[in-house]
Amino acid sequence: MNEPRLGSFSKKAILALHITVTSIWAGTVFFSLVLNLIKAQQGLPYFDRMILYAHDHVISNAAYVLIVTGLIFSLFTNWGFTRFYWIIFK
Repeated sequence: MNEPRLGSFSKKAILALHITVTSIWAGTVFFSLVLNLIKAQQGLPYFDRMILYAHDHVISNAAYVLIVTGLIFSLFTNWGFTRFYWIIFK
């Protein structure tokens, strides 16, 4: 069966996008946790808005991009979706 494959440049571009968005997502999650800790210690109510804004505009949208780039990788490269157990778990 002749499966569609991505070219070398496309693979590198999607991988770069995936890693960049993963870094942005992880940084924003860490930022939200730090804000939550500060809010718990000092009782500053406006931190809730900052956490909500970070979640609604960065974390949620980044998660969608990660799902799409992960599916593109699994469908159009040799990695596959069910070839390795850690990919299924991820």
